Amino acid sequence: MVSNQTQPKTAFVFAGGGSFGAIQVGMLHALAAHGIVADVVFGSSVGALNGAYYAGAPTIDDIKQLEAIWRGLHRRDVFQVTWRTMLGFVPRRDFLATSEGFRQLIDKHFALSKSRRRKNPDPRRRH
Repeated sequence: MVSNQTQPKTAFVFAGGGSFGAIQVGMLHALAAHGIVADVVFGSSVGALNGAYYAGAPTIDDIKQLEAIWRGLHRRDVFQVTWRTMLGFVPRRDFLATSEGFRQLIDKHFALSKSRRRKNPDPRRRH
């Protein structure tokens, strides 16, 4: 019998870069549909959001919910650029859009509530 420490581990690594987020979810769906699950998840920027969501909700149904979030997103949901923010950019010159849209997105879709946390999120394990 092989010990658990010598078993190979599957890691998913999610890169940053806004549009990669949607692509990652499509890949997650394909992997989950074939029964491939991660033992460990890493990510940066948008990849960290997808990775955190997946780590807390790794089933195919959960991934479909993540797909729905991505399909419903618009640029203005994350990057709330208005004439006011553009005028504010001129004297400040450090950012064009505030992080408010991004924060709202996280609070609405990505923050794990008590009802969404799972005692045993691993779909390979039986309760």
